[in-house]
Amino acid sequence: MNALRFIKILILWIVGALSIYALIILFSNFSNLGLHLQKEILIFKGVFLALAMQDISFYLQILKIICLLCLLLFFATRYILGRQVEIRGDFWEHQKLAKNKIYWLNALIIIILGLIFLCAFSLFEIIFLSFGVEFGDDLITNRKDAFKYSMILSVIFALSIFGSYFFKNTTMKNSAINQLAKTLKADEILSTKNEKEKNLLNIVEEMAIASNMPMPRVFIMRYEPSINAMASGERFGYDDECVAIFITQGALEHFSRDELQGVIAHEFSHAFHGDVALNLKIFSLIFGLTFAMILGESFFRASLKSSRSRSKNKGGVIIIALIALVFYGLGLLGQIFAKILQSAISRQKEFLADASSVQYTRNISGIKSALKRIKILQTNQAFAHKNGAGFIQNIQAKPLAHMFFITSTKGFLSKLFATHPSLESRIKALDKIG
Repeated sequence: MNALRFIKILILWIVGALSIYALIILFSNFSNLGLHLQKEILIFKGVFLALAMQDISFYLQILKIICLLCLLLFFATRYILGRQVEIRGDFWEHQKLAKNKIYWLNALIIIILGLIFLCAFSLFEIIFLSFGVEFGDDLITNRKDAFKYSMILSVIFALSIFGSYFFKNTTMKNSAINQLAKTLKADEILSTKNEKEKNLLNIVEEMAIASNMPMPRVFIMRYEPSINAMASGERFGYDDECVAIFITQGALEHFSRDELQGVIAHEFSHAFHGDVALNLKIFSLIFGLTFAMILGESFFRASLKSSRSRSKNKGGVIIIALIALVFYGLGLLGQIFAKILQSAISRQKEFLADASSVQYTRNISGIKSALKRIKILQTNQAFAHKNGAGFIQNIQAKPLAHMFFITSTKGFLSKLFATHPSLESRIKALDKIG
């Protein structure tokens, strides 16, 4: 284990060194820019003009540096998210570590958007320079205009992502619970005469006290026969912050009291450590990147229509199509990266939530027994076919799979995009606790 960690740190340092070396070469070339420009250009010393006068090789170097930085960020994120604290240690240390991970991931979102913007700008410049688009009569004017239009397109690209991200995040933050309840077809439980539902409310109240959190809203997914649960919330960071616990009808019927308590405590951990708010941010980022893809697709269709209606200016149509592909391609790549990031976060958070469940309940058998019960039911083909074991049956809830207590990890590249560790690894982690 120590050897594996050493290798990860070594790779991180190597990629970091390569990134720094590439940046030094890039800026040294930029500082010697005047040696390669025409004499009449040397009278201009503005940075923007200097950038505008660069050729294709300069922007290819930027793309190489972006690739190195992405590798560096990937290994750095894996290293940071891989840090863990033993459950026998100070519980507040767990909380501090979880918050530090959230701070890093929040910064990572901004860094990713910045790199995507820089990548888009470089690609737009390469398109204009490669196809010899002439905006002006001379070299200086032409390059300046190409730089200007590349910047405008990059800003439009960035604003499409940021604007849709901000809209989605704000909408979900302010009314996430009611929207989720409608999507999950869940009913809120305020008071009830049903013994199992009374038991559920009592457990939630106990865990609220144990985790030092206010009583959340409680929902039952009555039409969901699978065994599962999730935590959500809204207005995070505000005085009227609210958390909600969702539990499936199948979980209510099949779990014992201790098992249900362990699962509820697990969901309280997600709320306590800010996992729900982080999930909303990443979901909003993916939505923003998807919107950029839709925008690129719209541009591409417009270029196809233009090519059919006009026999002339085919070069302009090709450029528009390539710009559309940049929008679509970067949106797609960013979305894939965001989903991988989302999966890595979720896996780490599940281990922490399992451990915190033991902290809240003072009973390791509850959460461990719940995981073992789900594992047994998954192997029961008759039950799994009828009730879905731990897998949500509601198609509308599929995009929220990463927020549930248990989810399916089947399929190609399941380990890379899995939002939850395997049941076996979670049980083994609990075995190490006690």
